[in-house]
Amino acid sequence: MRNFKRLAALGMSAVMMAGSVMPVMAASDTRGREDQDTAGTVADGVLTPTAYTANGTGTVEGVVSDTVFKINVPTQAALDQILSFTVDPQQLVYKTNGGRYGEAEIEEGATVLFKNVVESETAGTYTVAGVSSTSDELTIINMSSKPIEIGVECNLAYDDDAADTKYSGGYSTSNEFADDGEVVNRDKGLYIGMIATGQVQQSLAEATTDESGEVTPAAKFINTALGAAGAYEYGYDSANDKYTYSIPADAEFDYPTYSFQFTGLTNPAVDIETWATKSYDGNGQVLLTARDVPHITLVFTPQVVDAALVSAAVVEEEGDEENPGTTYLHIESLNPKEAVTEEDEEGNVTTISPYDGGILGETVTSVRVNGKEIYVDEDGNPAAVFDITAAQSKGFVNIPMADIIAAYKKAGLTVVDEEGNDVIAEEALVNVVVITVTTTVDAEADPAVIKSVQYYAEF
Repeated sequence: MRNFKRLAALGMSAVMMAGSVMPVMAASDTRGREDQDTAGTVADGVLTPTAYTANGTGTVEGVVSDTVFKINVPTQAALDQILSFTVDPQQLVYKTNGGRYGEAEIEEGATVLFKNVVESETAGTYTVAGVSSTSDELTIINMSSKPIEIGVECNLAYDDDAADTKYSGGYSTSNEFADDGEVVNRDKGLYIGMIATGQVQQSLAEATTDESGEVTPAAKFINTALGAAGAYEYGYDSANDKYTYSIPADAEFDYPTYSFQFTGLTNPAVDIETWATKSYDGNGQVLLTARDVPHITLVFTPQVVDAALVSAAVVEEEGDEENPGTTYLHIESLNPKEAVTEEDEEGNVTTISPYDGGILGETVTSVRVNGKEIYVDEDGNPAAVFDITAAQSKGFVNIPMADIIAAYKKAGLTVVDEEGNDVIAEEALVNVVVITVTTTVDAEADPAVIKSVQYYAEF
């Protein structure tokens, strides 16, 4: 009897448990319901159950590009004003306490004059606060979601209608015309230099043209500004029913910048007729008429690095007295693949080194660190660096820092540290690497079809 009661108790418990898990219609199921009382169809005494078929739809919620190009630059009028200068070899402005510039502060000894302005009380207007041998900064603010590379070309040039009496005193490559009071570099009359973020100061001259008609600018380089991805947020535009990736109106962010500045001076050793033509009036008095001087022409081309993101870091290998460690810029994919093995019909096993999951290709043809080409040929053009299948046996590429430093040293952008080693000057290091990889898509085509892909990383 006691056993029966126990079994009955267990049975009741099971019923209660079963009751506790009975299906309940979900409260959110409001799409519509209906009763069905047809179990199926009967043929020759055989029941075929009714089959219920449902077809949903598959859609993409939305696709938003995370590559946004957006920069802030001075207006065209401001750009032109920043680049404009006046040659004053006799320092007339300083000697007349400002001359036509009124109460503006004048730099003593300045012989190439740039206007330095401040914003006036009226928004959008400016006042000349000073005149000096160095221009205001021309600043590019990068508000793009990714880094930008800035191609730069700069020359001194004349307008097409420049007079025959234009300046012809030559352009100095040095901004030193005096040494302990003695005049040096006597043969050139004018120095104009460009100061740019991440570059040594470069002297400007007129562009040169070779016999084939190819024009070589006085200054030409590429540099980099970091991206501002941290300022961007994803959002939903209900008015246009789309998702967005943009900078919020109330965003506070320290945007990366890139700046240009110009400076100049004249050689005190050259004759005044370098700057003026001489004639006489009816009374035999000497008349001097200023010559035309060149102007600065600057072309900068910002381009967002619309490339796949990989990872990079500076890695120092440990060494010993006999084998010093080596420092690399270590670049690898975010999704490296593992090596695979293949077995042929005879049972021979071959291990195949993987391609990197991110840097796929046959040959790395260009490696730029902060715009500087690390590997170039004899003509200074980007050179094929290495076969990627050989270099990436473990899914990564190592660029020796010694190669990077050598490229920077060639550009004059290194300093010597306390231990006597060449290191990259801090102001020249933006820490962006861009790798160009070429892949042969169709080797049998004539010409062969080759695809070029870029990858970048911040480190």
